[in-house]
Amino acid sequence: MYGGGVRKIFSKSSFFKERVPSLTFSVNLPAWLKRLDLDHIDRNRNVSLGNKSMNHAIIQQFAYNSWANRRVADSLRTITGSPDRPLKLFAHVLNAERIWLSRILKEPAPLPWDERTLEDCGRLLDANEHAYARFLESEAASDESRLIDYQNVQGIAFRDPLRDILQHVLLHGAYHRGQIASAVKMEGGTPASTDYILYTRENRSERA
Repeated sequence: MYGGGVRKIFSKSSFFKERVPSLTFSVNLPAWLKRLDLDHIDRNRNVSLGNKSMNHAIIQQFAYNSWANRRVADSLRTITGSPDRPLKLFAHVLNAERIWLSRILKEPAPLPWDERTLEDCGRLLDANEHAYARFLESEAASDESRLIDYQNVQGIAFRDPLRDILQHVLLHGAYHRGQIASAVKMEGGTPASTDYILYTRENRSERA
């Protein structure tokens, strides 16, 4: 009942397991995420995390983001032409996820267009899931209005609320997944269906 769909989202990916056998795609989800019953939480209220709170919509959207990224990864296997364009875009999505979290946590980050092999993408995808899960359960995520100071790749300083940064990460991924779908199709592959409503239907049926 509790968070079954979310647990599956962060489970092993058959795609990367096949392509990168040495990798283990398992995530020990934090207790608060396992306890979430996504069907019975008001979308407009906050989820209590002990002495913290995190907006439920953001939590669910990051779960969707992970589900969608893994579907895109599966679609890259189906390409019969050149994988260069879709792989470059997918690496960019994953790089950007890492960059924004690194800005929040004041950690070193990759460059937005660092190129990656399929195996590298698999490792980064898994690492991002772990990192965002840890962050969303931390005290650092408790105040979504907290201002984050950072510099972009040109060295220009900005200050934005945490909630806006998290929403940007989600929308950025969705935008580029559409581009990847077109690129996969152009190279003879089967594009991933990553509509949000498909995610919600799938998770409702799994919890039924």
